[in-house]
Amino acid sequence: MKDFWEWQAERDLRAYDAMQVALENLPEQIAELREKLTELRSPGADSGGHGGGGSADSRVINLLCLIDDRERTMKETRRKAKQIQRALECLNGEEKMVLQAFFIDGQKNAADNLAGKLGIERKAVYYRRSNAI
Repeated sequence: MKDFWEWQAERDLRAYDAMQVALENLPEQIAELREKLTELRSPGADSGGHGGGGSADSRVINLLCLIDDRERTMKETRRKAKQIQRALECLNGEEKMVLQAFFIDGQKNAADNLAGKLGIERKAVYYRRSNAI
């Protein structure tokens, strides 16, 4: 049975690529939300409350909440991605290769592929994976 920290490390490694994509996309999402907020606050913006979404005040509050949520998500994602990067930097090249194949890339037949590439048995690949985690 895996310890909780092992399960969490594997989960984080599997999510690493998605974290990188999120860190690319979140700033753009935040900028778009800020632009909508600016448009809503600008003179002449509809304050009649029609057109879906309620009053202008509630739309402003909603946009502020969305911006806050995206900024918090970006901060947490950046922190987690840096944590993973630091951990990977502590490993040797072979250990990184094993974790990359199994978790980050999610390669099918990772053990067989790595065994052939490294010239070792599958059992040894799993042993190295366990040690790298």
